[in-house]
Amino acid sequence: SSVTVTATLSAALAHSVTIPLTLAAGTAESGDYGALAGIVIAANATTGAGVITTVDDADTDDETFIVALGNLPSTVTSGSPISVTVTITDGDTGTDGDTGTGADDTGADDTGAGDPVAPSSPTGFKANPRNASAVLSWEDADDPTIANYAFRYRQDSESFGPWAHIPDSGPGETNANSYTVSDLENGSAYTFRLRAVNRDGTPGSYASAFVVLPASPVSTHTEAEELPDATALLANWPNPFNDRTRIDYELPSPVHVRLAVYDMQGRLVRILENGVRPAGRHTAVFDAANLPGGVYVYRLETAEGIVSGVTTLVK
Repeated sequence: SSVTVTATLSAALAHSVTIPLTLAAGTAESGDYGALAGIVIAANATTGAGVITTVDDADTDDETFIVALGNLPSTVTSGSPISVTVTITDGDTGTDGDTGTGADDTGADDTGAGDPVAPSSPTGFKANPRNASAVLSWEDADDPTIANYAFRYRQDSESFGPWAHIPDSGPGETNANSYTVSDLENGSAYTFRLRAVNRDGTPGSYASAFVVLPASPVSTHTEAEELPDATALLANWPNPFNDRTRIDYELPSPVHVRLAVYDMQGRLVRILENGVRPAGRHTAVFDAANLPGGVYVYRLETAEGIVSGVTTLVK
C-alpha cells in the first residue's frame, strides 16, 4: 500500500522549494516503509505531495512510524502540525487471509456478523520513567467489550518480547488505567505497546509509548513518604539540552493535567501530557530532535492554575 504526504505553504514562493522530511521508526521497522526525503513545491504553487510505500511483513501487528519536518529552508517556517503519526494496519490474522473466527466463517475472506468484535485501541497511552521501571497509564475506555489489557515491549533496538497479560486490568479493577513494569535497565530506551482484549480473547489495535529511563536511580514515593503538598512544575533537566530533556511535575491528588510546549511566538509545539494523572511525581520527555534550536516555554495546566518554565534547545 502507500501513504500520500502533503505539504502546504501559507503563500506561494517565486521559486521552487523542497520541504525536507524525517521518518522516525516508532514501532515499525525501517524495512516496513519506503523512504521519502522531502516534498517539492513548485514555483508559484502552495501545495506539493510525496508518496511513502508500505510493505507487508510476516507479523500480524499494526505498526506506526512518524513523518516530521526536517531542517527547513530559510524561506519557510514551521506551521501545524510539525509531525504526523502513520499507522500501517495489518489485517492478516491467519495464513488464508481470514480475519474472522466466528461460527459463520465459511470462506477464506469471510468477516460475517458472527465474528467477534475487536475492542477499541487505548487512548492517552503514556510511559513514565521510574527507577529500573516504567509506569504505564492510559485513559478510561467507554467500551463494554473490554475484559482486560496486555502489553509488550522492546529495549533499545532489540526485538519485541511476547504479549503479557496485565492482572486485574478489567473495568473498575486495580490496574484498569495504569500498571508498573519492573526489572528494567536504567539508562535504556523502551518502546511499549498496549492493547485491549475482549471476553472472547480477541485483541484490538495497540497504542505505543516511548520512554528513556534515567541513567542513575531516581527517588520515588513509597507508602511511608508524604505526597506533595501542592502542584509543582520542576526545572527540566538537562537545560540547555540537545534533542531530549525531561520535565518533572508533582501532584498532591489525582487531577487532569495538560503539559505542552510552545515556541517564543506562542505557537504550540508539543503536547506532552493530556489526561488524568495520579498523585505523586511524574516525568515527561520533550523530544526536540526535529525542532530548530532556540528558547521554548513548557506550561503545566491543572484545575489549580497554570505554571510555566523556560528551556533552551541547542543545535
